Amino acid sequence: MNYSFELKETCCLVPEIGEITEVVSCRIVPVTSWEKSEDAWKAKGIYHLSCEINIREAQEPSEREAGIVIEDIDFIKNGVGYFEYAIPLYVECPPSEQAPALRIEDPVVSVKENALVEIGAVVHCDYPRVSKKDLPFHRLKESYSKSFLTTYRGEKRKQETTE
Repeated sequence: MNYSFELKETCCLVPEIGEITEVVSCRIVPVTSWEKSEDAWKAKGIYHLSCEINIREAQEPSEREAGIVIEDIDFIKNGVGYFEYAIPLYVECPPSEQAPALRIEDPVVSVKENALVEIGAVVHCDYPRVSKKDLPFHRLKESYSKSFLTTYRGEKRKQETTE
């Protein structure tokens, strides 16, 4: 069983730092702790976002109030920077015997005209594989089948008549 959903974030730099012209690399890693309730597995933690970006001086003041505003970056070299950001994570996944693992597909990143960066990724809750014999309904079905076969073959009737 797998459960998936889409993660979408928008970010930009404060104008004093400049504008993002290109995202060279982007990585999102979930850092979670799991808690089981009656009706779900609940993950709490962060999505650790790290990006290497190309930057230029801000061309003109623009509205950048949408999304995450990055106020601090590390400059790697002239025009290239790196930033990290922690996005709050709270996920509820359908119940199962064991906690699922979060897996994030490679992010899709685009830089818009107003220097806003849109980041999207599909997050998967991957459940451990369970063999059929570990499922309760399978054991019940197997038990029922043996009982039925025993009765059908007349073995129970023979046992009853010999006692």
